[in-house]
Amino acid sequence: MPAQNNRGPRYARFSHLNRADLALFRAALAGEHAIQGFRNTDLTRRLYSPRPRDREEARRRCERTSRLIVKLRGHGLVAKIPRARARRYRVTPYGQRVMTAAVALHDNRFADNYNAAA
Repeated sequence: MPAQNNRGPRYARFSHLNRADLALFRAALAGEHAIQGFRNTDLTRRLYSPRPRDREEARRRCERTSRLIVKLRGHGLVAKIPRARARRYRVTPYGQRVMTAAVALHDNRFADNYNAAA
């Protein structure tokens, strides 16, 4: 019988080199969400700039964003705002540190070091 894992569910990791993860971090850290928090719709608009072609594509984008929010919550980077009328989320202090560091590391250091090594 396999050993039980008591640490809860596992979530895929984020990478500060992945452009999609960095775009997600930037969308979650946007200043417009600092007071009220953000909803799925807010992140979807920031992640996918052109408007969807049809309702099916809009639904797929919404579902993808929902999975990303679950992933962010699983890593403790965002938390649900309790008793909010809509499903709103806020960046946790831990998430603020981690996501800001990942974005800063990529923007400030990665390009210079990558070009220097090439």
